[in-house]
Amino acid sequence: MATYTNEDVIRYVEDELSSEEKQKMEEDIRTDASLAARVELCRQLKEMMGPRLTGAPAEESLRQTLGGMRGRFFGGAAGGGAFGGGVDAGGLSEEGGIGKGKVMKMKVRVDVFRKYVMGIAAAAAVLFAVLMLWPSDYLNTYGRTQMVGVTERGESNDSLMEQAAEYFNGGKFDKALPLLDKAYGKDSTNQTALFYRGVARLHTGAADEGRQDLQRVYAGGSLFQYEAAFFIALSYVQKGDKAAARSWLDKIPAGAPGFDKAKELSKKIE
Repeated sequence: MATYTNEDVIRYVEDELSSEEKQKMEEDIRTDASLAARVELCRQLKEMMGPRLTGAPAEESLRQTLGGMRGRFFGGAAGGGAFGGGVDAGGLSEEGGIGKGKVMKMKVRVDVFRKYVMGIAAAAAVLFAVLMLWPSDYLNTYGRTQMVGVTERGESNDSLMEQAAEYFNGGKFDKALPLLDKAYGKDSTNQTALFYRGVARLHTGAADEGRQDLQRVYAGGSLFQYEAAFFIALSYVQKGDKAAARSWLDKIPAGAPGFDKAKELSKKIE
């Protein structure tokens, strides 16, 4: 399964990807519910922020307002003034005094300025929340693994497992799942099928079922034991349960498969 950053999602929604990138991402959106949800949220935010950040009201008018205020309050007419650069008396006064009409005009401009600043600030706050507070996709960041050849794990060279490996390694976990399920159904001692079925379930959103598979692998003491512990921890981090994640990461001893990744993940969630 491909991993996309928040910047990738924003570039897709803003139609800034190349045709090849766009086609690939749309293929992944169709098979990745989490990615599809992120894209939809970004689209909703764009619609919400659009009136504040695009078009004449938010860009040209704000530019003109700022330009006008700079000329009136911080430069322009000579003669000195409260701000050291002089006040454009012709824009604010009538017959040498400050007339009501001009004062009201200035007040309207200040109100317009305040409105756009507040709107942009609100939009920026929402965008910050999406970019900085969006839950990290730990599963795709730390859970990349390849389904090794079945002969490498001491399993029989089963065509069912080979086909499952092809789908699994291509990120097509939904297609790998029924094959792994069938392989495990034929042989309940097949720890390879059980482990990768558990991982595939995590990637397809069936976290509870995936953890059950991986817990059985861990309890079985096979070569996958500590890799299973790592993926169980990863599933809890993804869920937001850091305490449960740490308890499983602590089960992985130094030198065991997955120890380095476990150490890195432990630091990440401190």
